[in-house]
Amino acid sequence: MHTNIAEGDAFDEESMEVGELVVGKEDGVVVEVERKGYRIGEKVTRRARVKVSATEETLKKAQEEEEKEEEGEAEEVVEEEE
Repeated sequence: MHTNIAEGDAFDEESMEVGELVVGKEDGVVVEVERKGYRIGEKVTRRARVKVSATEETLKKAQEEEEKEEEGEAEEVVEEEE
């Protein structure tokens, strides 16, 4: 049976995966369901893929954290080569 996920629902990582983050007025709200999810009883057999809203501030922070992680990985590779 498919999960009943709709636009406006709060993001739930147990039954959903983020397909894309889009700018919105608040964080963690489903903007669009890209792929239905399925469950058997209470067990999720496939998580729904959804577009999720995030404020510009949240997106900026996420981008900064991602850049820091990439820099750290690049430093690790350089150290291994030496």
